[in-house]
Amino acid sequence: MALSSQAQQVDFNIASRKAAEVTALNFTPVGVKQGNTYQFAQGGLEITLDTPVKDQIIKSNWFKQGIQLGDRLTSDGIVVYPSKGDNAQLRITIRGLKPGRHSLLAYHNIVDGLTGNIPSIRVSREKEQIITVKKGKKRIQQKSMTQEILAQDIKQTIREMKASQSGQSYIEFDVTDDQPVVIHYQLQGVDNANNTLTINGLVFDKANPKATALNPYPADDDLHVNAEGGKVVLRWQAGEGAKQHFIYIGQRADQLKKVATTNNASYEATGLSSANDYYWRVDEVDANGKVSEGEVWNFRPRRLAFPGAEGYGRFAIGGRGGSVYHVTSLEDNPKNPQPGSLRYGITKVKGPRTIVFDVAGIIDLKDRLVCSDPFITVAGQTAPGKGILLREHPFGFGSEGIFRFIRLRLGKYLDKNGKTITLDGLGAAGCDNTIIDHCSVGWTIDEAFSSRNGKNISFQHNLISEALNQAGHQNYVNAKHGYAATIGGNVGSFHHNLLANNEGRNWSMGGGLDGAGYYAGKLDLFNNVVYNWGNRACDGGAHEVNFVGNYYKMGPATSMKYILNAQLEGTGQGSQAYYMHDNIRQNYVDDMKQNAGAVAGKHGELVSDKEGETYKYTTSHGQVVNWKVFTDKPFFPSYAKVESARAAFKNVLSDVGANQPCIDQHDQRMVEETLNGTYKYVGSKTGKKGLIDDNLDAGNDAWKEFEALTDRRPANWDTDQDGMPDWWEKLAGTNPSAADNNELTDGEYTQLECYLNWLAEPHFITSAGNKLTIDLKQYFAGYNQQPVFTLENSIQPQEGKMKLNKKGILTISLNKKAADCLIDIKVKATDKDQVASLQRTFHIAITQ
Repeated sequence: MALSSQAQQVDFNIASRKAAEVTALNFTPVGVKQGNTYQFAQGGLEITLDTPVKDQIIKSNWFKQGIQLGDRLTSDGIVVYPSKGDNAQLRITIRGLKPGRHSLLAYHNIVDGLTGNIPSIRVSREKEQIITVKKGKKRIQQKSMTQEILAQDIKQTIREMKASQSGQSYIEFDVTDDQPVVIHYQLQGVDNANNTLTINGLVFDKANPKATALNPYPADDDLHVNAEGGKVVLRWQAGEGAKQHFIYIGQRADQLKKVATTNNASYEATGLSSANDYYWRVDEVDANGKVSEGEVWNFRPRRLAFPGAEGYGRFAIGGRGGSVYHVTSLEDNPKNPQPGSLRYGITKVKGPRTIVFDVAGIIDLKDRLVCSDPFITVAGQTAPGKGILLREHPFGFGSEGIFRFIRLRLGKYLDKNGKTITLDGLGAAGCDNTIIDHCSVGWTIDEAFSSRNGKNISFQHNLISEALNQAGHQNYVNAKHGYAATIGGNVGSFHHNLLANNEGRNWSMGGGLDGAGYYAGKLDLFNNVVYNWGNRACDGGAHEVNFVGNYYKMGPATSMKYILNAQLEGTGQGSQAYYMHDNIRQNYVDDMKQNAGAVAGKHGELVSDKEGETYKYTTSHGQVVNWKVFTDKPFFPSYAKVESARAAFKNVLSDVGANQPCIDQHDQRMVEETLNGTYKYVGSKTGKKGLIDDNLDAGNDAWKEFEALTDRRPANWDTDQDGMPDWWEKLAGTNPSAADNNELTDGEYTQLECYLNWLAEPHFITSAGNKLTIDLKQYFAGYNQQPVFTLENSIQPQEGKMKLNKKGILTISLNKKAADCLIDIKVKATDKDQVASLQRTFHIAITQ
């Protein structure tokens, strides 16, 4: 058989959706438009679809929930509906097949929501034959077309979620010349309402899937496999009649090596590394010794994106193993991005990549910047001086992305007609396996952050502040619309963030609906700090929500006492439920409204979770509640260290936002206002304390310290352009003249990642013999009640001496002979409240 000689895989898609949304892995998308005929080319073949019956037409359709949760191949396809008195038929004409033995596999999974009896399918090949007929007294030969039945009684499935369990027809045929091959698919059975013929996809010249290995674990293209200890047990569904299994493994799909022959449908692979992709194949052997070659699958062992990555996006890959791109210019040209600009690195460079910054200052984005590619790391901590600030337009992230220490404060701008340009801030809508860490965003006009329809998202240690309130939103010109975030995820982890001085959506839970119209979304909201919201705290809805250890501190503008309002809006089927535990609302007190025992203008009463007091649910649009909205058990694990709300308050305010290479004055103000329950600015239109309506209300203070920045890395900073400066490579023992950014270390992080992780914590670069003074209070701002600092380790005498006084000033006197080394100092903070402690690491690089 000439199998694989012209192996092709076609996925018939619904024509109205983007191919990236509906196409199966390793299949070529074909979106078929409605009509009697459709023609396309595929891998040297010319394929024509048509309907032999006059009144029948070809349509494309889909099962949305199947696309979202099941198999993309068999959750959409082409459909032929019957005409009066005729069963549905489809004819496929194939030109370009080489002489030899061929096979054709078709999938038949009905995507319409049908029930009852479904007619089966007969598959035949149109063949020419010579027949002898009598004409008068003569017998003559003439050509006639006949149907050679190749398969029949093929069962169609209905909305099956796995391709391996879907209806399938598999035929084999010979090609002897260059004539087209014509295959007929025709329903068998009576004409009724379910008389529907569906083909989801075609596969040429591959083994019959019933005889091959199926349903692998790890799943094909799973890039986050738990391979603890470098081991994983490979498993699969054995092919029909398989007696033995040949196992092949390699680091390239075209370089597989046979590693074992087994009698069981499993094999333990060892010696695996998270730095590598692994490809594997199982060939099935039946009792007669016939070998059915399997598909090539791939996987990658998972590893934390960086130390401290938590939640469901913690295994994002980012640009690991890829190239390094240097941002050397603050310019932005959306129409013609130039090398050296951030936009060029995001939109023009291809492949996995890590983006580092060689300049500091403001990048005025002239249009929305969208990261469409997966596998990108944007490392804002690499910028010199005070770092980078983005403004004017939003920045959208991509899947498998690692985005850290990015600062965006949009600002209010008018179009040529004098109307406010309504824009959001940072976004991860539709992203999968993405982590956003230590970013700062504010002064937006729609909402500062969005992750609708995301999956496996982590949003941690970020600061959302001062969303512009009554700022002339294009749809709500005179309304208060200073919104923090609308969040989605399945599962989305949102933890250790500070939301300060935002009118609403603190958070807005945007779980949405799945393809079948059921409430969707799973959100894990824990250890967040929210200060001075207006009339909306956390609201909206999702299918399952953990709401744990959050600290909501009312401010002078706060008028909504409920920190969570579960809004059951009657828009979907199913349920929306919440696990509430260990949350705190701190009441605001001023001179006019005092709670008993509270101090005016300072700290009010701490109120724990209580339905009807700190949280509630509301219904609308006829929503019938026939389930328990608030449950007593969490829905899923957090995969993080979850603290008490009071501990979170101190620890979030000690380490939040884009604080590397340094925390800016705006973020310092947000931390101080949250700590003290104060405000500095007032909305010019609303008069609301702390909720500004225009960046001018704050005197553009978040921009001023960046406008005059001219910091730029010198030409000899990174000789080999591998993202690591020469001085670091000398200390780390790598070669500053040869790019070794992707060289693996003992901890399975690359050399470049180790440098980026070092920059992500407080760090200092100094020379031997110098004296370094660190005010620890700046790094533990949340511990403001008579803090106590403790050194958790010591340094070697040859490196120097340390002294810590009662005021939290750490002095490090470095030895004159201590050059060319890296020192780590661990400090723990507590205070008289005795509700928490925090340990932070301070890195010191000592150069000559």
